[in-house]
Amino acid sequence: MAMANEFGTDLFEKLSEDLLILEQEQLPKRIYFSKACLITNQAIKELREFARKNEFVGKASEIHFFKNVKLIFIAELIFFEAAFGLEANKPVGPVDAINEYLV
Repeated sequence: MAMANEFGTDLFEKLSEDLLILEQEQLPKRIYFSKACLITNQAIKELREFARKNEFVGKASEIHFFKNVKLIFIAELIFFEAAFGLEANKPVGPVDAINEYLV
């Protein structure tokens, strides 16, 4: 379990660093969220690959990994996908139309 938790923590730190670098590029929001989804998906693939290649010590460690460690990455992906959806469908026009869309 410790190995899986350590891998998850290290991978999440790397993901956070990659997202910070992406944020510093000052891209338009829609492009930023799209790239953030890709980066987060890649991290989830690495996490899946780790889980597939490494055996868990017991059922408790496996459950902890999938309910806690993996969930953090999935939450990030859900956030970026939702933000991308909002940006992609945001109307072009006056501020009132945009505000109405967002509310």
